[in-house]
Amino acid sequence: MKTDKNQGTLFLVPTPLIDGQIQSLPTINSSIIRECKYFLVESLKLGRRHVKNMVTDFDFTQASFSELSKKTEPDEWEVLLAPALEGQDVCILSDAGSPVIADPGSNIVKMAHHKGISVVPLSGPSSVMLALMASGFSGQQFTFHGYLPRDKQSLKNVLKKLEQEVRSGYTQIFMETPYRNIALFDQMIQLLADATPLCIACDLTSDLSFISTKTIKQWRKKGRPDIHKRPCIFLLGQ
Repeated sequence: MKTDKNQGTLFLVPTPLIDGQIQSLPTINSSIIRECKYFLVESLKLGRRHVKNMVTDFDFTQASFSELSKKTEPDEWEVLLAPALEGQDVCILSDAGSPVIADPGSNIVKMAHHKGISVVPLSGPSSVMLALMASGFSGQQFTFHGYLPRDKQSLKNVLKKLEQEVRSGYTQIFMETPYRNIALFDQMIQLLADATPLCIACDLTSDLSFISTKTIKQWRKKGRPDIHKRPCIFLLGQ
């Protein structure tokens, strides 16, 4: 479908992985934010704070913020895109990093394409991509799984399956709620083969950033890393 020039543009605007760290963003992102009046944000409080950090003199009295989270119902999607259909630009912002990647929003983007609305992704940090770049694993073939099952038997089955995929040349990427990082690490140490390489990328782009790739045997010898309640990306590779 051809894009209607009378329609607005849907901008996918990355935010810092570390709150307030706007130096990690291209200056064009702030320019887009300054001119936009309609925002779809993962959470209202943090979304507004990101906008304020990027444009310190932003006029919030002239802007509309709507929540776009995993709880947003399908019948709300068209309403959220209505300003773009009326010629206004709309920005999607995640709580941290690049929109849609490991975050809600893909259905809105799909609907925008269906309705002929231009979709423009902007550059910025993505914890998933940064972790993959720094892991030393293949970036040619990889799969991101999001969160793994919490049930121990289901987790065991999934980890074994991911380990098999690694042997086929595919890097496997996943994450966990920060307070459960240690529990996941302990399960991997117990269940995976000694020679399987595991990369842990933690607090990316911060001064406390921690990225290390070791075999399971080496991790077992080294002991638990300091990753409790810290945002981490886990990767299995070759």
